[in-house]
Amino acid sequence: MTPNLVDTFGKLDERSFRRRLYASVALAFFLLALLTRTAFFTKPANFIVSDALAYYVYLPMLIIDHTVDPKNQVEKYFPKLHWVIDVRKKTELGAVHNKYPIGFALTLAPAFLGAHVVSKALFSVSGSVTWFPNGYTGAYQIIGLLWIMSLGLCSMIWLDRMLVTHLQINGAAAGFSILAFWIGTHYAYYYFREPFMVHVVSTFWVCAVVCLAGVVLNQMERERLPAGKIWLLAFSAAMAILCRPTNVFVLPFFFHLGAKAVKTGLLPRLVKLAPLWLTAFLPWLCQMALWLKTTGHLLHYSYVDERFHWMRPALWQTLFSSRHGLFFWSPVLLLSVFGIAMSLRLLNRRSHSFLVCHTAAACLLWYLNSCWHQWWFGDAFGARAFLELSGFFVTGLALFGERACLWARKYQIVLVVAVTGCLVYNYMLMALYVFQRVSRSDYLFR
Repeated sequence: MTPNLVDTFGKLDERSFRRRLYASVALAFFLLALLTRTAFFTKPANFIVSDALAYYVYLPMLIIDHTVDPKNQVEKYFPKLHWVIDVRKKTELGAVHNKYPIGFALTLAPAFLGAHVVSKALFSVSGSVTWFPNGYTGAYQIIGLLWIMSLGLCSMIWLDRMLVTHLQINGAAAGFSILAFWIGTHYAYYYFREPFMVHVVSTFWVCAVVCLAGVVLNQMERERLPAGKIWLLAFSAAMAILCRPTNVFVLPFFFHLGAKAVKTGLLPRLVKLAPLWLTAFLPWLCQMALWLKTTGHLLHYSYVDERFHWMRPALWQTLFSSRHGLFFWSPVLLLSVFGIAMSLRLLNRRSHSFLVCHTAAACLLWYLNSCWHQWWFGDAFGARAFLELSGFFVTGLALFGERACLWARKYQIVLVVAVTGCLVYNYMLMALYVFQRVSRSDYLFR
């Protein structure tokens, strides 16, 4: 028998080993996060930087200041970052305008409340400014970091389960794909360098939608409709869109679920469950209440002058431009696209329809990102607006890896060398970016 990648990666085929490996990767990234944030800066480690401040500010604003106006927080803690929140821009009711939604803050709220209690206790005992309960000191940073990284770890574990259980991909290929994506793409940067940016949390909710959709579809094929899973699916979708509005790209999964409900005769039961799953949209009531309090409107387009150019999408640039093009900055993801393309006709009917949903969702997000007026998304490391497609990319890499298991050993070695080269490229580019040896918001080679 020809040696294959299962032999090459050994214990990766064991589920328990993969779980321990993922936990080890998360721990390594946590230590790396602490090391890089303290080693490269003279001030104490600070992970709440740039746009992350605007996503995060709702927590100290509401819980510490007891107000819906971020003015005090902005003037106290980041007065010079006008591109994040400009105190000169006011809503109709006079509050400082914050364009970002509250999904990230809601997700982080349990960690923030725990850190607030810890900070108050430590400050009352020590009196040290290190533990001053203002929302930004040590306990808030570390507990928040652990919370976000734990959510990222859950995303990878869920995707592993989806690949093996729903798509019936072997464990070695699943482990290979998750490690290649987690370590070898721009996801790694936002996981340990800028975790308080919304993307790791947003990806967590999107992964929850994808994985729960797979579970519900499996149940529907047995003519069952699990009410609890339906509620979790709706809640995850609500939170995903409340983190980043472009996460509406998950809609193809809901269209597929609706079609399956009609086909299996479960639509009447789904309608009867409407009062239950509509409660899953409670987070949106919180957002609407905030909009009403600050703008006087229940529904509000918060991005003001920023628009989509629907007829002029930068489709090529978002993928291949040096200005944060997806494949230019994370070339290993090309293997994912090849894996999807090669496998669309070879999967069983259930897996094929799920993969078609994934592909449709990916195309929808590609179009949305390409239509945005700033398609390169500012001073990003790579194509950060595509990170929510983690499930799609991991699936493609797993399908590619599974097919590579059938190759001759010499071609497998070439594949391993190529993937390793992509990983090295990712971290070389990351080093150049961190030390500002490449332009962050303009073309890389100018």
